Amino acid sequence: MEEQVHCLLRIFIDQATQDGDQRVSELVLMKARQAQFVGVTISKVRADLGRDTKQNTGTVEGPNEPTFIEVIDTEERLREFRASVVRLNGVGLMTLERIDGVPSGHEQMVADAIKRTSKLGLR
Repeated sequence: MEEQVHCLLRIFIDQATQDGDQRVSELVLMKARQAQFVGVTISKVRADLGRDTKQNTGTVEGPNEPTFIEVIDTEERLREFRASVVRLNGVGLMTLERIDGVPSGHEQMVADAIKRTSKLGLR
């Protein structure tokens, strides 16, 4: 059996950025849940350094904190997902990189966890 190559898609946004009347982070998370990816994480940025080389630390807290969303799955599925997300208003930089370390059978474990959370009303 041929092992599938997994990738990490990282999407940068500001937490309060909206597309219509919904936050972009919520829209991306909803799309990711529907796609049942191997893994999805949303994290707030604690420090960042942009083109102007001015480092922001501790001053970015509030309703518009810089945020990134990481999605793990096969390269093909992530490229399709990226094409649908890029249309949302306010999506920033998106990076795609190959990763090593997704255990065999992990996809089924994640799918089972999604089913359990939907039964609990957490979905």
